[in-house]
Amino acid sequence: MRVVNADAVVEAVFAQYMVAVDDMRYGPFDDDSCFLNGASRSKGCAANYGATQIYIWSMTRVLNVSAPPLMSPVTPSITYSVPNTSGLTPAHLAGIIVGSIVMLLFFSMATTLLVPCEAMRDIRDNESAPKEPTDPVTLIFTDIESSTALWAAHPNLMPDAVATHHRLIRSTIARH
Repeated sequence: MRVVNADAVVEAVFAQYMVAVDDMRYGPFDDDSCFLNGASRSKGCAANYGATQIYIWSMTRVLNVSAPPLMSPVTPSITYSVPNTSGLTPAHLAGIIVGSIVMLLFFSMATTLLVPCEAMRDIRDNESAPKEPTDPVTLIFTDIESSTALWAAHPNLMPDAVATHHRLIRSTIARH
């Protein structure tokens, strides 16, 4: 006797036997009877493709059977098309090529913009500092006039103002 497992049940139900429940047929797909003298026949054809007569109910209808359904039952139209044996369609290929080119341009522009920023980051490191104790060094002290009063009056704007001040001073130092 064969061992009963999920694969054996699937094999028995869908490959060996035809099972009919209401208007649904489950079993091996056989469309030999669908064509008579080259013409398609819909009656008597094997149709094991899914649910038919699908209703859409409101929650009111679910809780109260006397409420009318929102719409009459619908059977989705399912058509089978033989896939293109050559692979991707020209439209798919064009989409892939154009998408790849756009991404390549984006990454090259991002690289072009980020490399100079990365190079400028190292200007303030210790490698740029004088190595000899006798080399001249310049220290710059700045003061934002009435900064205490400005911090009290505009605490939400001052961090940006101080950051702008530091950027201006550092760019001036780098130029001179």
